[in-house]
Amino acid sequence: MTASADQPPASPFRIVLAESDPAWRERLLAGLQAVPGVEVVAIATTSADAIIDAYRARPHLLLLDLALPGLSVAETVRHIGRATPHTVVYLLVNSELELGISAALDAGARDCLRKSLPPAVLRATLERIRRTLLREVP
Repeated sequence: MTASADQPPASPFRIVLAESDPAWRERLLAGLQAVPGVEVVAIATTSADAIIDAYRARPHLLLLDLALPGLSVAETVRHIGRATPHTVVYLLVNSELELGISAALDAGARDCLRKSLPPAVLRATLERIRRTLLREVP
């Protein structure tokens, strides 16, 4: 039996949140925790933590801040792709004009997600991403 469109899947949709700014981290975490069926399995504040957390937690989705301390965002995406090829990376952005987006997308990030999305829009967006990614799981 599969979950209906209004019900979350039986198993949680695992997410690693990698955000360096404490205020954004708390706001995003609250938004993620409000989505039924979503489980935040790790929170990273550096690129090294994001890579390690992705390897250990094997999330479906990793939300990656462009400004994490450590490696460049493109190099971080490449490391995550090698460590956990089934984890999809979305970039957390304030603006589509930020530096590093193009290189990170070229390195394998799937898309961008604006940090400033209203909670209802964040929820709907994550539910759409979850449905899409769970259909892609081999």
